[in-house]
Amino acid sequence: MHKCFTQVYEILKKWLINHSDKYCFSPVVINITDGEATDADEVDLKNISAKIKDLSTADGNVLLINMCLTPDSSQNSIFLPRSKEELPDKPFAKLMYEISSIMPSLFVNEQTGSPLNRDNCKGLCYNASMEDLINMLNIGTISVKLIK
Repeated sequence: MHKCFTQVYEILKKWLINHSDKYCFSPVVINITDGEATDADEVDLKNISAKIKDLSTADGNVLLINMCLTPDSSQNSIFLPRSKEELPDKPFAKLMYEISSIMPSLFVNEQTGSPLNRDNCKGLCYNASMEDLINMLNIGTISVKLIK
């Protein structure tokens, strides 16, 4: 995960050389993972994710969204949590919360077309199902269509 985030950071940094001063939708990074980083410790992962989230265009910062696919059938999926307390006491669940971006209020609920109405929710789905994954991918798509 750390190596992937480092590559994403370098790609975005180069792309933003020509786009950082423009009003264009900021890049969205969607990390589909089991939540366990095997190539870095928690501090290194927090540092590289902070670097990614600090990148921006004139329209806002890069969004880092984490979709955690887990084999935990005893746990319901947790979609766009507002606090770490909503997550199970699992080692990587809280870390994924910490490295995820706060979702902008312009995003809308895919099912209703209304604003998410979840102030300060994080771009995270823990124990994500395929339906959750599709809903997260649709959030940005539907929001952009409503802005036009």
